[in-house]
Amino acid sequence: REACVRYLQTAMPSVRASEVKDRLTSALVNLAMALLSLNRKTEARTAAEEVVKVAAKDSSDYLQAKATLAEITMGRPEAVRYLKKLASRARNLGHLTVADNVMLEIASDSDNTEEKLKAFNEIKSRREMTYNFVRATIRRVETLLAAGRAADLTGVDREDLLYSYQLAYSQRMSNIFDWCHRVYWRYLTAIKARGQLGELFMYSSFVWRLSGNAERETEYLLLLHEEHKRDVPGSFLGSIIGYITRRLTALTR
Repeated sequence: REACVRYLQTAMPSVRASEVKDRLTSALVNLAMALLSLNRKTEARTAAEEVVKVAAKDSSDYLQAKATLAEITMGRPEAVRYLKKLASRARNLGHLTVADNVMLEIASDSDNTEEKLKAFNEIKSRREMTYNFVRATIRRVETLLAAGRAADLTGVDREDLLYSYQLAYSQRMSNIFDWCHRVYWRYLTAIKARGQLGELFMYSSFVWRLSGNAERETEYLLLLHEEHKRDVPGSFLGSIIGYITRRLTALTR
């Protein structure tokens, strides 16, 4: 996210020089959202307010900027009421990505499991395999696991979670990847598919080694070492326990 902010701030002079309004508002919206994710609210507000001044009213950039401003300037109950109306407005205008962004934000603070699941299911129902589809997929699985409702997870949930993991893996989406791995691990543990934890680790550890994330790799090596004690003979985990032990020794000595 910091890298995204630096890139956008560096590019902003040339974007302004182009005098292409849509290009400017798109860059500013992305900058505002990135800044807000880093809790840099003053800067995010400045960027969002410029979008509201420049963008066409009811455009996707205008509505996304209004959503960002609501998150910054309103108390949470007031913001949620406003954002629900804004999401409906965005959806009616065909700005589905904005509507999905807003509904995911609302759901992140909700304590109502059914309300959250309804939002995730609505986003996923279009089967548009976008970034928000991935976010909704991971959050749906995470929400059901947190509610102790692993039995409600379906084959489609598993396929979508695997798709989300593969997308994050192939595109090196680090934040999404770590989140998806964590939820996938919990999912496999919850459905007692512990034999597949070793396979998941082998893929994930490749990404962590490339990025130098020894802490994350060590965390899951330790978990796998404990899982092996409960494992059945002849499993995949048993076949890689020698590697796990050697790698753990190398990282912890």
